Amino acid sequence: MASGQTNVEIIDEVSMQYKHGGRLCLQAARYHHPDGTTEDGFRFCWREANGNLKVLRGQTRLPNLRAAYVLMAMAADRPAFLNHRGADAADLPGSVNL
Repeated sequence: MASGQTNVEIIDEVSMQYKHGGRLCLQAARYHHPDGTTEDGFRFCWREANGNLKVLRGQTRLPNLRAAYVLMAMAADRPAFLNHRGADAADLPGSVNL
């Protein structure tokens, strides 16, 4: 791993295919940081028609909220997603401003 780069280990993945051949994915992931620490979490990403992860800097564009709901519903039945640590309760905000 290059110095200063975080390595992402994919624990599990659910996806849906689009007409253009790409797949929108929701992944349970483990982030291995260069300082030796790890964090568990979840991420959305795109796979190209050939199966490769689409390289994007920053955020992944979701076509609509329905896609996120469908992927989360698919993940809800998968043990790797249910047992993945994700954020600790202490990391969550006490309130959300809407």
